[in-house]
Amino acid sequence: MSRECRVPRRSPESAACLVSVVLLGSVSSVGADAVDDEVQREIAALRADLDEVRAQRDGSTWLTAERTAEIREIVRDTLADADGRTSLADSGAFAGWDKGFVFRSADGNWSLRVGGFTQFRWEFNQRENPPSGQNEDNWGFVTARSKLTFSGGMIDPTWMWRMQLSVGSTDSTLVTDDVWVQKELAAGVFLRVGQQRFPWLREDEISESSTLFVERSALNWFFRQNRSDGMRLEVQQDAWRVFVGYSNGMLVSGEGSPQLTTPSPIVTGGVTNGIAPNNVSNTDYCFSGRAEWKLGGRWEQFDDMSSYHGEDGGAVLGIAAMGQQNRPNSPANGGGDANSYGVTADANIDLGSGASLFAWGAYRRVENVTNNAGTIRLNDNGSANQWGFQIQAGFFVTEAIELAVRCEYGDSGYVSNTALASGVVTQRTGGGDTLSVATAGATYHIQKTRIKLSAEVSYVFDTLQDFANPSAGYYKDAPGSNGQTVVRAQVQWMF
Repeated sequence: MSRECRVPRRSPESAACLVSVVLLGSVSSVGADAVDDEVQREIAALRADLDEVRAQRDGSTWLTAERTAEIREIVRDTLADADGRTSLADSGAFAGWDKGFVFRSADGNWSLRVGGFTQFRWEFNQRENPPSGQNEDNWGFVTARSKLTFSGGMIDPTWMWRMQLSVGSTDSTLVTDDVWVQKELAAGVFLRVGQQRFPWLREDEISESSTLFVERSALNWFFRQNRSDGMRLEVQQDAWRVFVGYSNGMLVSGEGSPQLTTPSPIVTGGVTNGIAPNNVSNTDYCFSGRAEWKLGGRWEQFDDMSSYHGEDGGAVLGIAAMGQQNRPNSPANGGGDANSYGVTADANIDLGSGASLFAWGAYRRVENVTNNAGTIRLNDNGSANQWGFQIQAGFFVTEAIELAVRCEYGDSGYVSNTALASGVVTQRTGGGDTLSVATAGATYHIQKTRIKLSAEVSYVFDTLQDFANPSAGYYKDAPGSNGQTVVRAQVQWMF
């Protein structure tokens, strides 16, 4: 019967000892002197192999320990993140996207919403007879507006706040548009304080991102209220709402000329845009009020000028009034108080099935006002009667493509002028400066107002002087000339 001899496995050290014994036995049988050198070489080689095995084994243990520590750290981070997310979900708090980036506490009392939009456009302006020294044709790309908005709630649902930062087309200066806080005093009654727009023109109340055209009308730029510091009270019901404002002052528009200084009403209290009340920069008072009636539809659908397919028909009718008085900033400057007051009426109609109409008119009287050079800019009775009206219509020819037309006409109330080569008015000689503009455009709504492509063409029939505004693409003509073409193409994106 055969037997199997099992040899236990040995470590590298045991193998080395065994080999040494065998070699030593061989030495005794052959002769120590003959093989001593060979044995030493074999032993040295085995020791080298042994050292290499030990190094590999020790190194593998160290690397394994390092990887283990890294894996443990990753696991801990993952578990902590999962716990945090579970805790956020369990608490009812929210962080995500809801028409903007939104962060909201579990009870809903504290929230932050971040959004904004950018309008990037190409503009072309052609004047048949520009002032001496100026080009007939001007064109180029411009980032017309780029705005970043922060808003939300605090304390409880009756409190709201808003801050909007803006970079305009003239330079890269960051400015503050809105900084206000609002409290709901009772159901449908709101008090807002801070820097804001005050009730006056309907077109200026609509965000620049939600208008029917690439740019607001030239008439709106002339009569617009812009922003100021103060407070306003709003009372809103299902079918009507009323706004009343008390502020540092509104615009008193005259020449929209870049050659004339244009101090901000927010800083100096109602002195701006080409004419300044007679040596004044302090506002005694400025009040404005607006009332609106809703005939069908929802208030929210009138936050933009378009009537999308699927929206119900409806209309908002509005009237507004304003009045302000400015006084000399120093008695030594002389001059009396400068007064301005006006009224406006408008109708914003959604016809349903993708069609909309909008019309408005305004009248404003300005008294005791000069331009910044001190030249009298008024009629002989010391006043200017400014007025204008506008009508526009839009219609969706497909679900995404909207066509629009606009006509506007106005009178600045100032007598006609004789001007220097630079276009700065130096004297008036009778007559009136009128505005007559027709615009046609189209918009491709990729996603309503969030992403849209727009293009339009405007033609100015009369000499453009008091109504000129380079920010809107309208430049001054030489006196007595007429005919100015403005082309705009724009892409808008919101986030």
